[in-house]
Amino acid sequence: MKSTLLKSMTLILVFTVILVVIIQKTAQTGAPAFSALDMAQYPKKGTREDYLTRDNAPDSLALLPAPPEEISPTFKADIVAFQEGLKLRTTARGELATRDANLAPEALSDIFTEVLEIKLSPQTTPVTYNLIYRMGWDLGGYAVYDAKHHYNRARPFMYYNITSCQPDDEAGLRKDGSYPSGHAAMGWGWALILAEIVPERKEKILQRGLEYGQSRVICGAHWQSDVDAGLIIGAATVSRLHSEPKFASQLEAAKQELAIARQKSAAQPAK
Repeated sequence: MKSTLLKSMTLILVFTVILVVIIQKTAQTGAPAFSALDMAQYPKKGTREDYLTRDNAPDSLALLPAPPEEISPTFKADIVAFQEGLKLRTTARGELATRDANLAPEALSDIFTEVLEIKLSPQTTPVTYNLIYRMGWDLGGYAVYDAKHHYNRARPFMYYNITSCQPDDEAGLRKDGSYPSGHAAMGWGWALILAEIVPERKEKILQRGLEYGQSRVICGAHWQSDVDAGLIIGAATVSRLHSEPKFASQLEAAKQELAIARQKSAAQPAK
C-alpha cells in the first residue's frame, strides 16, 4: 500500500499547487454528527451556517476528470489498493480506519489529537473546534456532491458484495456516490488548515490528513482514485475558504487560541 500511496501523493501534490494558484487568482457546536446520507442531502437544505454555499464552493464536476473505467490502468490500480487495504482490516491500522469512519462530533476531537499534542474540544479550544467543524460541511458536502451525484460510482464494498468497516452506515453509503471521497476531502482540508495553525507540527499533521483519507480504502468505502480526487477537492476548497473574510478572521483567532492552549499544555507536568 505504501507504493500506491506514494504514487498517488506525487500526483496530488502537483494538483494541489496548481489548484491553489488557479483558485486564488479567480477568486457552536453540539451539532449533529455528519453521516453519508445527511451529507448527500445537506447541500440542498442550506440551513446551516457554513463558510461557503453550494454556488460558490469549488465545482467538483468541473475540476475532476470522470472516474476511471473498468478497463483502465487506474481502475486496475484501484483493485490492487483495495486488495492491499483488505489485508489490513484486522490489524491496528484497520482499527484506526474504522475509527476514522466515525463522523460524530466527539470523534472529530480525536482525529488530530496525537499529532497536535493537544485535544481539540468545544470546551478547551472552542474557536478552533468550531472552525474545523464548520469546514467539514464545506469540504465533505458542497464541494464534492456535484461529482458524487453525477457519476454515482459504486463503492468497493458494493462492487465486491462484501461488508465494509462501517456496516451500520452502508444503507446510507449505497445512496451516496463513491467519487470523490468526502472523507478524504475533509481530512486533507482539515490537515492543511491545522498545519497552517501549528506549522511546527506540519509534517505530522499532513501525514495524518493523508492517513485519514487512506482509511477509506482500507474500509472498502472508497477506491483509491476516489481518495485521490478527494484530496484535490480538499485543497481546492481550502484555497477558496481563504478568500472568505469570516473564515480568515476565525482562522487568525484559532492560531492565537491554539498557541495559548499548547503553551499551557506544555507547562503542565507530565503524568
